[in-house]
Parts: sequence; C-alpha cells; structure tokens
Amino acid sequence: MGIKKIESEFYKILKENKEQLYRIAYSYLGDKDEALDAIQETAYKGYKNLHKLKKKEYMKTWTIRILINYCINRKKKMERKVELYKEFEDGNINFQKDLEVHDLVDRLRPKYREIIILKYFEGLTISEISNILNTPEGTVKTRLSRGLNSLRDGINIGGDVNEI
Repeated sequence: MGIKKIESEFYKILKENKEQLYRIAYSYLGDKDEALDAIQETAYKGYKNLHKLKKKEYMKTWTIRILINYCINRKKKMERKVELYKEFEDGNINFQKDLEVHDLVDRLRPKYREIIILKYFEGLTISEISNILNTPEGTVKTRLSRGLNSLRDGINIGGDVNEI
C-alpha cells in the first residue's frame, strides 16, 4: 500500500472518529482546550509515525492508543505543576496563573532552577536528576530544598526572588 493511500486512510480515521477521540481526551484531561490540543498532538504524532504501523486494519486502535498515551503524559505534567505549587505554597497563597510560577522559577539561580524544572516540570526523580547533572544525590536534594525555600521567600516578600 502506498504512502498516499495510508495518509488518506489516516485522515479518514481522524475525521470519522473525531467525536470519539474528543470524548476520550476530555475524559482523561477534563478540559476542552486540553482535549483539543491532545487531538491535534495525536494527529501530528500519528502522521509522523505512520511508517511504524504494521497493519492497516489496526489504524483506529493505534490512533486511540497514541491519544491515550499523550493524555496520560499530559495529565502527569499537569499534576507535577500542582505538586510544585503545594511544595512552596503558604496557606494564604493561591496561584492564579502558571506565569507567576514560571516567573519566580526563572529568577532562581541556574543551579536551583534546573533542578526544580527537572523535578516538577519534567517529572524526573532525584536519582535521574543526579545522573543527568553528574551531581551527587545529596547535592541535588540540598539544591532542591534551597530552591523551594527561595521560592517561598520570594512569594512571602512579594515575588522578589532576586537570584537567591
């Protein structure tokens, strides 16, 4: 079967099953915009990997599997952000936007910022971060703790982390 024929079949699967794909994505993510993004990402990943599909008759289930995997990964990322908020949230603080958190994290010293990003935005373990940065686990834990404390201090004094 030619590549154009496979692409055509893939487009047909997406078009005929768009409501089902949306329902699946929405059930995982609970947000209309996130669900639409998931479908778009699924279409892209599916199209990009069509050459990996072994049997055409499994194209629909293959596409749904791509969607579900994307949704699971996206949900994990969303939960990690919430986990970060809880780590340095002071009972009175209620973050309205992700931008506030990103802004505070961006103001940290690089050695603290990279660990917080790897831990909370990328979901890596202390051990994985240690290997990536070629840094002892104890040092990673210390920097993570100091980075979170700097974030707390920045929040408590009005958001001025000042390269702590």
